[in-house]
Amino acid sequence: MDNQREPIKKSVERILRAHLSTRDSDMLLIYYVYRERGINTDKITATQLLERISKGEIPPPDSVTRYRRMAQEDRPELRGKNYEIRARREETIVAALREGEEVPL
Repeated sequence: MDNQREPIKKSVERILRAHLSTRDSDMLLIYYVYRERGINTDKITATQLLERISKGEIPPPDSVTRYRRMAQEDRPELRGKNYEIRARREETIVAALREGEEVPL
């Protein structure tokens, strides 16, 4: 299947497998997704990028990151180094909120 027509979910999962650094960097993941869809980031303006997103030619960044989060939740092998750190931090915050304590920042 042509990478430009590949469903975003499959594209994100494949990129997470192929490029380990994208597991902890949403911006890098978005870059790879857009590059595969023919976006030359050296030559496109912000206006052109936003026009292509609004026309549905390329996925919006929040869709890319949403699929990354879903993939990493379902498939531990796709998680980056920061996944466990974020998960532990979330547990600490939830516990503090339940106890009515001040949330550590």
